[in-house]
Amino acid sequence: MSGLTYKGQHSSEFGLVIKTKPSILPPISTKTTEIPGMPGAYYVRSERGVKPIKVPIGFVADDYQDYHTRLRRLAAWLAPPKDIKDGALIFDTESYKTDYAVLDGSTDIDRLARLGKGTLTFLCPDPDSFGQERTQTINDPNNPTKAGKVITNGGTAETKPVFRATILKQTPLLAIVSPDDYIQLGKPASVDQPAVQGKELILRDEMTTLTNWTTGSYIEDGVIAGSMTTGDSHFKASDFGTGDGWHGPALERSLSEAIQDFEVDFYLSNVSSGDPKKIGRVEVYLLDAQGNVVAKAGIKDAHQDYILNRGYIRIGSKFIINETKNIWNNFDGMIHIQRDGKRWIVGIGQIDENGDHHARHYETWTDYGGEFQSKVAKVEVYIGKYADYTVSDMWHGAVYVYKHNSISNDQVPYILQPDDEVVIDHRQRKVFVNGKDARNLKYFPSNYFKLKPGQTELGVSPADVAKVDIEYPEAWL
Repeated sequence: MSGLTYKGQHSSEFGLVIKTKPSILPPISTKTTEIPGMPGAYYVRSERGVKPIKVPIGFVADDYQDYHTRLRRLAAWLAPPKDIKDGALIFDTESYKTDYAVLDGSTDIDRLARLGKGTLTFLCPDPDSFGQERTQTINDPNNPTKAGKVITNGGTAETKPVFRATILKQTPLLAIVSPDDYIQLGKPASVDQPAVQGKELILRDEMTTLTNWTTGSYIEDGVIAGSMTTGDSHFKASDFGTGDGWHGPALERSLSEAIQDFEVDFYLSNVSSGDPKKIGRVEVYLLDAQGNVVAKAGIKDAHQDYILNRGYIRIGSKFIINETKNIWNNFDGMIHIQRDGKRWIVGIGQIDENGDHHARHYETWTDYGGEFQSKVAKVEVYIGKYADYTVSDMWHGAVYVYKHNSISNDQVPYILQPDDEVVIDHRQRKVFVNGKDARNLKYFPSNYFKLKPGQTELGVSPADVAKVDIEYPEAWL
């Protein structure tokens, strides 16, 4: 018996008999313009609307009580998901295609003795159906024979790709070109005006050794105690010392120079592993030459018998982010702090096992009064335990510090550095560099584009600066 799968559960689990009523296309509206003196109208375009899918269903209950039990189970199964991507709808008759749908309209079930029957109407905001997600390397300077520039969309509709690039050498430009369009980050330099360093990496510490780190000089709302060790490519507390409040080890490292305009990325974790009794505080500080706090940030769970991480970033005495979020529980991610002149950009985000950033929260704030302009000379990391409570699993994974150099409007800066991870997402119309929103790098005249059905040849420019992969699902009308 054929059926359907919705939100990962098959209709057979509910004893349903399914009858499909396929339509060739979703509703189409035609746009025309009437021109005085001309018979008829001028055709402008046609637009596809949202796609409804009607599904007659039926089931046979054992008795009256079983009938109502089945209705309650159906209600839980068919409840609309919070995210449309969780509403995957797959019919057995076309198992290679997926629609993303929510239930629409009434869901009345008629009862005749032990028989229940009715019609479900699913609504698909995106009228296209999607097939298997495909991945292909389109450019690889180190292994050019393994890269294929021609990609194949085996469906019948246009599809939106995602490009992932690993930068191999610094560049002021990265462009991906199709026969009909292109997307470009940055702009090219010229022989008489070469690219300049707009952003310079002055510290890259992967936390594999304690060399160059000294005992921290200051933390807030707690004491420095115990010691830090390194292992598995991160710093963690080997001993928290003792204390009635927050206590634990802190380490600091001086930068090669004090910096005015900068960005700093801290990679850290605060994981409870499902144990609500675990409590912990992992923090980072930016300090000036005298040890005063320029900025402070962290992830803290201070809730007894409840898992709830708080993420916070403070500039001087002003909190820019200070929120508790369930999506930050079992935190393993990044804290970003950036200053250019009086403008600050700060953010917190999780990183999943595939290296993809999610659960992001970024804020921009302008220090109009110029209160928080001290140069940053040191970075400090801290891991804290409260009294004798069970402690979370916490560690510091890496810190990257970039100095921002002043450049004139007519100079072309390098925008990407070796090992940068770039995502150009044509579905969301967004650009990310190392997980941070980088839509400002997009060259305005270029476009997020779609791939037509059939074969498309893609090019990367400059060809020697990045390994580029494409991800795309086949799309069907």
